[in-house]
Amino acid sequence: NAGTRLTTASGAVLITGYASGGTESQGVTVDAATIETTGAGTLFLSGTAATLGNSGWGIGINSGGLVRSTAVGGGSLNFGAVSPDWGNVLFNGSITSNGGAVSLFDQSVSGIYLAGTGGIDAGANGSISLTTDRTLITNTLQALGGTLTIKPVTAGSTIGIAGGAGTLALSAANFSTNFSNTFSSVTVGDATSGAITVGGVTTFGTNTTLLTGGNILLNASLTSTALGASLTAKAAGNIVTAGGTAASPQVFQTNNGNLTFWSDLDASGAGAISLGQYTTLNTANGLTNQASGGGQITLAGGLDNGAATVVAGRAAGDGLPDGYAFANNTGILQGVITGLGDMLYSGGGNVFIAGQTASGTGATQTLGVGFMGTLDSGVGKIGIYGKSATATPYSYGLFLNAATVNTLATITSANTAFDAITLVGDASASTGAGSSGILSYAPNFTAPATVGTRIAATGAGGGIVMLGKGSGLGGADPIGDGIELNSIQILASSGPISLTGSRGPAGISFGRRTLASNSVTIGQATGVIVNGVNLSASSSAISLNADTLSFNGGGTTTSSIASSGALTIAPVTAGTTIGIAGGAGTLLLPAILFNGGTFSNSLASLIVGNATTGAITVGGTVTFGNNTSLIDGAGGIAI
Repeated sequence: NAGTRLTTASGAVLITGYASGGTESQGVTVDAATIETTGAGTLFLSGTAATLGNSGWGIGINSGGLVRSTAVGGGSLNFGAVSPDWGNVLFNGSITSNGGAVSLFDQSVSGIYLAGTGGIDAGANGSISLTTDRTLITNTLQALGGTLTIKPVTAGSTIGIAGGAGTLALSAANFSTNFSNTFSSVTVGDATSGAITVGGVTTFGTNTTLLTGGNILLNASLTSTALGASLTAKAAGNIVTAGGTAASPQVFQTNNGNLTFWSDLDASGAGAISLGQYTTLNTANGLTNQASGGGQITLAGGLDNGAATVVAGRAAGDGLPDGYAFANNTGILQGVITGLGDMLYSGGGNVFIAGQTASGTGATQTLGVGFMGTLDSGVGKIGIYGKSATATPYSYGLFLNAATVNTLATITSANTAFDAITLVGDASASTGAGSSGILSYAPNFTAPATVGTRIAATGAGGGIVMLGKGSGLGGADPIGDGIELNSIQILASSGPISLTGSRGPAGISFGRRTLASNSVTIGQATGVIVNGVNLSASSSAISLNADTLSFNGGGTTTSSIASSGALTIAPVTAGTTIGIAGGAGTLLLPAILFNGGTFSNSLASLIVGNATTGAITVGGTVTFGNNTSLIDGAGGIAI
């Protein structure tokens, strides 16, 4: 009743009410009254309304009603309601805490209703938790530095944001207006929630996580405005963006905070990431030319355990996935796939992408990672890791592809480390014929082709590392190399370029596909300027590491390896023999490659072999246009 005050300092207080029916039948009503804990005492309010009626609520805090905890970090406030109507209702009433926990648990038909004046304020570093299958929120929730969690009661219950389909519906205004930016984080859903669907454009003002045991369907743009705030989508299943158009792309943007798409959260081996056409990921507050200070972009899956499942050096417990996103044989056929017109800008943040094919045999080709579009990390590092472990033929670890005729896929970093850009494709676990570790390709069969893919390390000393393992099972058309290069430029200003390929008809192949004007360029390329850096000249050291090489197999290919640095060609396996100009050997280098052929005379030196190489045999006349060294470890050199 009005004016009533119930206070506890240290003891727990449980208030339980049951309303059997009738108008204004509320299990517990706090109307112009105060219930408080002034110390560590905990308050529990439990209300049940048995029948549907006007204001037939489980708990009603109305018209100046106040439930509060006043001590710093003091006792928690807990509310539990059951009703065929609304359960927990806060209408012109208030719930306040001084840093303690506030929890509303609701098993009613209509859910939690928070409206009118008042609201919930958990105070500095407090937390607010709403557990309900339905809710309507029009007043303010806040906690300075604290957390807000909203999740369903029922496992599998779906969540809709900004008009998206779902039982638990949250409006765009909830995030931009009702949920205060003073929260340190907002989490929607939990590991048992059903699908989350975003239906309209939504803006977040703090670190925000969408979390589900199902799929996440992102049908509209999302923006995080707070400086450094992260935006994370975590799903045990798939994460899919609807995409946009060239004129109106779908945008996921942070203000220099991390942007994470994290699928297969439970590491069950099922959960892919698919970016629709014309999707933009930007962690530089919308800028496309920012060099440093941006957030990380992560498209991956599995656990956050620091395991070297994908690559060594990942950190446990940093809020980022360390494993692969997983394709499936009947749905999304790529672990991670980007589309035509997709753009990723991290503005100096590192980029980590990891995807794996499904296991078993599918109806059609599947990929670990399929990359199209534009990726620019500023001074951040880029690591893309694709794995094929399927019985389906022609399923590649990492597929670099110009999406349509006369488009260009680009991967650019201004980082200055030797591994500024790392691309890894592993199809060694695949039993499907023709599955290359890394394949670059352009869909140009008749018209003169432009370059399909450009990889550019523009920083001083910044390098490129490519590691590919094929399935070792060539198809009828002998493809399935460790690294299969078609219609591609691999360029660096001055840092090392290292390609290592194994397990295939060739460890590394150049222009194996029959494409119009299929050109493969490594080192430098005339007339190419990337982000103001002229890559017409390069001083990069270049190394090709493979037991077998194939050049210009498509018949319409031109290949060029040029810089003012050294070119080193050596086998991966100790004892592998080398044949030059028709000489016997496993690693064969025809005479036409030398003296300004594929191997430019601009190279400062040419080194063939290493200390573990087997015999080297020169079988015919060959002219070298560079300082040239032939090195073997056993078997001798026969000229």
